[in-house]
Amino acid sequence: MHSDYNNIIQTINDLKNAQNNLKRILSEYEDRPKLLNFYAPSAEIMVSELKKHLKYLLSLETELSFDSGENLEPEIWIHLEGKNYNGRGPIGSIGAYLQKLNNANKQAVNLLGNISERFEQARELLSNLASFDLVSTAQGSLKLGLVRSEVSEHLTYEQLDLFYDEEPLESVKSSDIKLLKELSLEGIKLIAHTVAAVEDETLFESLKKQFGEKELKKLIHYTKELVPSMRSSFDTVSFESNSSTVPFSTIKATKSTRKALIEKEKTLMKDSKYISGEGWIRAVDIDGMIGTIRPLHYDDITLHQIDCIFSDEKYNSHNIANLLDKFVIVKGFLISNQHETPIKFDIEEIILKEELVNEVY
Repeated sequence: MHSDYNNIIQTINDLKNAQNNLKRILSEYEDRPKLLNFYAPSAEIMVSELKKHLKYLLSLETELSFDSGENLEPEIWIHLEGKNYNGRGPIGSIGAYLQKLNNANKQAVNLLGNISERFEQARELLSNLASFDLVSTAQGSLKLGLVRSEVSEHLTYEQLDLFYDEEPLESVKSSDIKLLKELSLEGIKLIAHTVAAVEDETLFESLKKQFGEKELKKLIHYTKELVPSMRSSFDTVSFESNSSTVPFSTIKATKSTRKALIEKEKTLMKDSKYISGEGWIRAVDIDGMIGTIRPLHYDDITLHQIDCIFSDEKYNSHNIANLLDKFVIVKGFLISNQHETPIKFDIEEIILKEELVNEVY
């Protein structure tokens, strides 16, 4: 009970921070519509997600209904089976699992969108379309029914305008929005296929050919977090489509599946490992687009110092200059030499940890 109460209080605090961040964005970019259209939708979605999560926590705690009157049919079922999952499951672990699912689907959706020429210009929009909301549960250990998160008209039409060279017909916009929304379901399908690929070498080679070793390695990194480990409170997880638009066969994963995913991950780009860590940016070279993190903490490892490389496709001199002496969360590929000693870090994403609400560079 105490743990459930703490989760509710934490969600309330997170919601307050998200609402304050949205107010800040609306005020700060009021006279700059392009920046407002770029930043506001993500902040709006964050507020909406936290409101729904708080409603879910309160409904479990009080056994009262907080539904808005909508009776949404799940598009995806996630079935968790284990001794602690008897039709309800611990609130904290369910919330953490849904967050991991949305993180993994963000990677999958970005990957699918980036290889599609149709959405080449809309890469920044894709992450906002990758989330799922819990709308139902069913008996049989714990079965979570999910639907795609709602996307506001402000996001779908106004922000999409930024990615057209000239104003398109409304029918073209509507078609693009439909395709973009379906990418979230396609992302879950890709995650399910990634799980299935550990026992299907033909499928694994097909995914490698389609996406390349680097992107597949990153996708496996996030996908393995969705399947049970030896320390997990659930023993199996199944992914099941309930959508007629993006159907796929039910995929079931066990604790041995996670081991197999880790082994598959090791076969890709053998001199690198995709990690998420944190540390201080202590030096930057804006001409060479390089820097130094001292120290870097990831998993259960601490590196005293590591040189990092900023991609000139994602960063510019102004971005990295502002990172000096900042405490950050960093994600990317840690490169090692032939002795398996880390020698450099190719950064793909940086989040300022000192901010109340994450700001991604």
